[in-house]
Amino acid sequence: MQLDDKIISKLIEIDDKVDRCATKEDLKASEERVITVLDGHTATLERLDLERMAMITRFERVEDDIVALKNTPKR
Repeated sequence: MQLDDKIISKLIEIDDKVDRCATKEDLKASEERVITVLDGHTATLERLDLERMAMITRFERVEDDIVALKNTPKR
């Protein structure tokens, strides 16, 4: 293979690689999909955190009720 043939072969190889690279539009679309999914996860986690806090508050009330019942004199 002559030098010119090697250069042309390499140029074709590089051109094929460039054609397979993602465009800015492809990357932007992927980024938007990822952000949408992460926003959904964030909303779910926030809702679960609120639910957890409500459950903790309820457990504390129940525990207080149990202590109060234990301390109530028997008839």
